[in-house]
Amino acid sequence: MLEGTQDDNLKYAETYFALALLANAGAADMLEGRRSDDVDQAARALLRLSSRYESKAREFMAPHMASAGLRSATTIRKNVSW
Repeated sequence: MLEGTQDDNLKYAETYFALALLANAGAADMLEGRRSDDVDQAARALLRLSSRYESKAREFMAPHMASAGLRSATTIRKNVSW
């Protein structure tokens, strides 16, 4: 989406947000497909990974959010019922 931008931080932020969404979706798919201890552990690992990706994206976005006067972006929902 940000192919035309010259700002690498925006490109990195977009990539990390996309990775966070993919990890979060992967966790949801695992839980929906089959319920077992192994699946629960794998899904939890993906949710932790998603959280790290989202944090990294926010680091890259911080200078842009501060200059635009924004507080924070929308948080990716991680409330999955086990």
